[in-house]
Amino acid sequence: MKLQVTHETRYDYEPPVETAQHMVFLQPLHTPQQQLLSHQLDIRPTPEKVSHSVDVFGNARSFFHCKPRINN
Repeated sequence: MKLQVTHETRYDYEPPVETAQHMVFLQPLHTPQQQLLSHQLDIRPTPEKVSHSVDVFGNARSFFHCKPRINN
């Protein structure tokens, strides 16, 4: 059985924030019981920085930092 999972998180702040730093745990585990065929993390607006690491429990985590939007 193949599954496709789509997750959307949206933040709306009033007033707008100056900076946004986030850590997410959204990549499924690859185990003997389940095979991860692909994973894609699509972040909008495009973050200034993205890094990936694994926590002490083996979970993949992604950290990203978004620049503040400039309104003209």
